[in-house]
Amino acid sequence: MTTMTIQDELAQLAKLTSREAVHQAEIEDLARNKRGQYRGPVQDFTGTVADITPKTIQDGGYERYVAMFHITDAHVTKARTPVMESSFDLPVRAPSPAATKANPNVELSRMVTSANAVDPSITGILDLLGKQITCEEDYYVYDRWVGETKSTVETIVFYWKVVAVGGVKATVAATASLEGEETACAFAAGKTDSELTPNAFLQGFIQAGGTDAVVQAEIAGRKFLPRMVSEGKLNKLEDGAYALN
Repeated sequence: MTTMTIQDELAQLAKLTSREAVHQAEIEDLARNKRGQYRGPVQDFTGTVADITPKTIQDGGYERYVAMFHITDAHVTKARTPVMESSFDLPVRAPSPAATKANPNVELSRMVTSANAVDPSITGILDLLGKQITCEEDYYVYDRWVGETKSTVETIVFYWKVVAVGGVKATVAATASLEGEETACAFAAGKTDSELTPNAFLQGFIQAGGTDAVVQAEIAGRKFLPRMVSEGKLNKLEDGAYALN
């Protein structure tokens, strides 16, 4: 067994930090070029959800199935081009009508999950009807798989993150529930980092009954496993697999 010196650990940490910075820069560059044309100019706004209608739209030659949000009494705080109207339609990518199982990576699912973190009574799209919401355009990165093969291209999903409902924001210091942490740790036990990509981990967590929005966000941002190791709730074995402590 090789013992690392403090200098070795610092050098390794610097290398990982540098690699992560390069990776993040690549993701941000990719995101700038992956924003769907159908999204329109609006990025951040506050407004009331007056109506939600399923619709099929065209996006660069592709058909997209969306939930069309009609926003009224709107105040746009950020946009790609000036938006002066007090009402507008907001297309939100939705699962295909032919979908047979829930997909947490679909834009609409991400939007509802973010709203639930602010207001736990919101568990589905129709719960947003009639409510005033404040949204910020954000994006989510996950690994794409074709069968058993991982794609070399990470997928960018843009979505409107709900940061306030009825003028009320989520608690700034939101913390994960013990139940959510235990569910995620149990799923991670016995698996390696290559098996716990954000996409695979998130789907596994949800299928195991995990609903904690804070844990979901940490998994998506690759922060959950490092936090569990640092808090002593998970241990990383010599073969790279995680174990419960």
